[in-house]
Amino acid sequence: MSVTPLAPKSTLLCSAASLSPRPNNFHRKLMQHALPARPAHHCAFGPRPSLPSMRAPRFGVFAGSLDPKKEQLPVSDASARLDKRSTNKPHTIIQTDKGEYELLNTLTPAESAEIKETLGLSLKGKVVLGQGAFGKVRIARNLATGEFVAVKKITNEKDQELTMVDQIPKHKNLLPYLDAVMTQGSKGEQKGYIFMPLLTGGTLIDKLPLFYCSDLTASQLIGFKTAIAKQALEGLLCLHDSGLAHRDIKPENIMFDQVGTPILTDFGLTHRIDRPTRAVRGTPDYFSPEMMQHQNVSRLNAPLDPVAQDHWAIGVSLMELELGRRMDLNERMQVYQGYPDDAEDLVGLAMQFMHESGEQRLTVAEALQQPVFESDDYLRFRGQYGALYGAVFGSD
Repeated sequence: MSVTPLAPKSTLLCSAASLSPRPNNFHRKLMQHALPARPAHHCAFGPRPSLPSMRAPRFGVFAGSLDPKKEQLPVSDASARLDKRSTNKPHTIIQTDKGEYELLNTLTPAESAEIKETLGLSLKGKVVLGQGAFGKVRIARNLATGEFVAVKKITNEKDQELTMVDQIPKHKNLLPYLDAVMTQGSKGEQKGYIFMPLLTGGTLIDKLPLFYCSDLTASQLIGFKTAIAKQALEGLLCLHDSGLAHRDIKPENIMFDQVGTPILTDFGLTHRIDRPTRAVRGTPDYFSPEMMQHQNVSRLNAPLDPVAQDHWAIGVSLMELELGRRMDLNERMQVYQGYPDDAEDLVGLAMQFMHESGEQRLTVAEALQQPVFESDDYLRFRGQYGALYGAVFGSD
């Protein structure tokens, strides 16, 4: 069964069925739990639909905490930089040790046109790219290079992302940090700014509904999804090998750059593996069974294993990648009977990650050695990843 997404002025014709442009609760629930159709021979669609059950910030949700020990640098007055054609709030200049950044508070028509031309983004005056747990992600410009970047403004002292800036390893599938600074506001409040590359490909959760609306063959689709999974796992392995656990793995935090490379983002909850913790952190939909149990018992229990938490969460994410939709609570907490010895496909791989026992879950290093990454579909189409990405998702 397939259902037309409920998005005004957008079409996604995977079947002859159509729903009201004003979705009600029944439609939302139906969309969330509907099983995806198999790859269609043809699927015409307009702008990417905004699904009520899969709504996520286009540029991801970045979470992370203020470090009062870092040097406090002033935010200079940017009144002189107010565009004469605009009467809106002037841009703010953020000074760091590495240079100056212009935090865009509003966009003039000329700036919107420039962003559209250089990045292919139609922001239409919007400067907020996403909303995280502890701060907003906005657009800024490097004044030295003129390059547009993403900046996360942190105002919650629980956010730890500033402390992780220098600890995240460099890897093509991990989001790099460009710069960071702690400032003090006019009222003495502390504000942090983290500058990152601007990823324009959206998030994996945005793209899940589009997998089954393409002209790809079943083999091409399997090879393409397996390539996405492998790159995400390689980024996570690099993080684990550096002694860090992510603790908030989910499709919203797997983003794509301009050429379609999957990139793991949002290191605000990242934790040192060698430091035991009893704190339950992350997104509840991706909590492992032991985390769900830990919420309802005394904090005197044994510390949680953050790596095992990552294993469960990446398993859920891979299962959702395979299904093309979110899993519901019953599916996520199902105790699978008979875990496969070898993962021949993404479902088997996800099941090994989602073992009830954290100690028996597949590790990321073991996962990358599974037969799924030696399958004919993967080996045949991995060299065509860019073409397949364009065929499935088109150009944003």
